[in-house]
Amino acid sequence: EVPKQVSARIPLAKREVFDFAKYPALTAVGKLSLLGGTWCTLTLVDEKIAVTAGHCLLVTNFKFDLTKPIPNGMMNVRLKPKGAAPIDDVFVKRVIKASLKPDFAIVELNRRIPSNLIRPLKVTATRSLDLRNSKAGLGCAGFNGDADLGSSGLLMTISREIEIVDDSMVPERLDTNCFATYGG
Repeated sequence: EVPKQVSARIPLAKREVFDFAKYPALTAVGKLSLLGGTWCTLTLVDEKIAVTAGHCLLVTNFKFDLTKPIPNGMMNVRLKPKGAAPIDDVFVKRVIKASLKPDFAIVELNRRIPSNLIRPLKVTATRSLDLRNSKAGLGCAGFNGDADLGSSGLLMTISREIEIVDDSMVPERLDTNCFATYGG
């Protein structure tokens, strides 16, 4: 989310409804629904492993014991392969690691998602990556969180060529002008 004090300076990124034909790799992005009605974006990074924002699990109205296996139905996952019906009966089985600083969570799913249906999104890192002056090539995907695009604000959207908010890069937080929120 863009802080209010800088939102007037930076125009929001271009947003569009997710299109499987244009962005087949983003089928790895899905929706995590938690008991109590809250939801977040979740990204498949291996056949049974996914990542989301830590606050999605640690700051909720319903408290989970993250040291124990999560009962089926408490954290539902919805993934949709290209050209196919959504994959049902996918749940978070356990939380491998969750943190608020930095804000991330790694979870194990109750079943394997075959890579011929959905290819996990590869995660790479480098110590020399500096995003402060980058624009081209950056993007984000997630559920739009508002009703601007219809379907009660629950359509998956992508934002391309996002910008980093000046002076926002700290170890715990990176602010952008991206529309995708809640773990996107």
